[in-house]
Amino acid sequence: MCFLGRTQEFVQSIIRIHSALITHMPDQEHKASPNQLDLITALILASAFLVCLLLSGGLALTSAPISDEGFYGVPAHNLATDGRLRNLTLESSGVVYLKGIDQHFHWMAPLGILIQAASFKIFGFGLRTQRGVSILCAEGAITAWFFALRRLFAARMAAVASLILSADFVFNTLAFRGRSDMMSLMFGILALTMYLNLRSRSLRLAILIANFCCAICGLIHPNGGIAALVSLLITMIYFDRGRIRFPEICMAALPYGLLGLGWAAYIATDPSLFVSQFLGNVHNRMRTNHDPISIIKAEFGRYAKAFGVGTTFDVRMIRGLLPISYLVAVLGCAYRLRNRVRHLNLMLMVLVAQIVVLMAFEGTKQGWYVLPMTPILSAVLAVWITYLFSLHTRLSITLAGIHLAVLLLGVASLGIIIRERKYQREYMPVVAFLNSQVQPPQVVFGRSELYFGLQCKTCLKDDERLGAKSGKHADFIVLDSDYKQTINSFSVTEKDTYKFIQDLLVDKKYSPVFRTHQYEVLQKQAE
Repeated sequence: MCFLGRTQEFVQSIIRIHSALITHMPDQEHKASPNQLDLITALILASAFLVCLLLSGGLALTSAPISDEGFYGVPAHNLATDGRLRNLTLESSGVVYLKGIDQHFHWMAPLGILIQAASFKIFGFGLRTQRGVSILCAEGAITAWFFALRRLFAARMAAVASLILSADFVFNTLAFRGRSDMMSLMFGILALTMYLNLRSRSLRLAILIANFCCAICGLIHPNGGIAALVSLLITMIYFDRGRIRFPEICMAALPYGLLGLGWAAYIATDPSLFVSQFLGNVHNRMRTNHDPISIIKAEFGRYAKAFGVGTTFDVRMIRGLLPISYLVAVLGCAYRLRNRVRHLNLMLMVLVAQIVVLMAFEGTKQGWYVLPMTPILSAVLAVWITYLFSLHTRLSITLAGIHLAVLLLGVASLGIIIRERKYQREYMPVVAFLNSQVQPPQVVFGRSELYFGLQCKTCLKDDERLGAKSGKHADFIVLDSDYKQTINSFSVTEKDTYKFIQDLLVDKKYSPVFRTHQYEVLQKQAE
């Protein structure tokens, strides 16, 4: 009760500000200058840009890199330096879907890596350059989402939703990562933005440009492309199902054909490697347990991972309230406002479709694929909080305050991550030690994120089997939690590999020479 009382006092103190921002429900506002970009709207939108820049920028400067950033960064660097899209660091021996990756890179959709390579050409290679592209795309996603929503709701409501998105925990944990997720999301949102803003002027032009954006989204990351395509199709049917004929369908298909031909030209360099790498990777990701109970449990696990639930056991566990807050907003809007707020039904339909598609097409249950849902959730939460304030009861104001407090707790959790400074405390010391010890032609077995810090790029080999399949021998082995977890899994999946690694490590052929909380460096003993 004490917490609720303080929350109510806090909320009452901002009621006057809120009434200046949003004084009516969205459907009422939409009737009066819905697209007017007034000073208050501009200030809210500017705040969204600033919040995203501070959070994602702080995370980019202080967070240690992860292996996925190396998986994207290494081939992009190779392309930028020698003009060939390939990965010379990742060991392919023993992994069917990595066959020939040192010759042609087909493991992932290529467009995101091409964009990264261009950024390295312009700004120079480095982790900050790679992460800077994601931050720029995050700001672009916020901008595009505002211009999409202002066609559905009032401009101020669109700005508030953009501000909520800029503070979202999941959005920011990927806004700075050197992966392709945020690039893909920006083009996915841009597809909706272009369609909603051009359809009244020229439906065919709107369909053409929106689907070009959608195709680009898929060529950056297929999972993002599927989510974007489903969202765009639902939006097109929602607004223009009576206007879409065969010419419009041809316009929609044209971008995929043109960009598909470009990808096909690259695939033609070695179709067998495309089958091994890309289709093998897709098959690996599609595998899932077909038991309904197991699928549901795995999906709950996905959202827990996305919001960092279970990854820490301190005060940051409170961020587990974030998905609960969104769920309450979704259920509340579906029950109370579905037929009262204009276009809210569209948001809810797109959200449900994205959830279903994610369950059906992504079997690894990784948390970051929740990202395409965050813009929809931000809009639904904005509508729900506005509704609660509009009721003007003590209970509704308290509930609205709780939603805002939970959102701020997510921001505080990101602040704690920034304060940990794992880049400075964990990553930099281990690469500094390796740089002082390693010289060509020595070999280091370690995860691909070490590539950013190592001076001898050719010395690094990301071989989680530690030479069991490749026959290579390392002078140094860098173990982290990822390597250790993978090695332990070999005790079930690859028993011969597991025995080889145990013989290598247990028989004192390597001894520890450097250790941080995250990394342990082993050096080969002189014979």
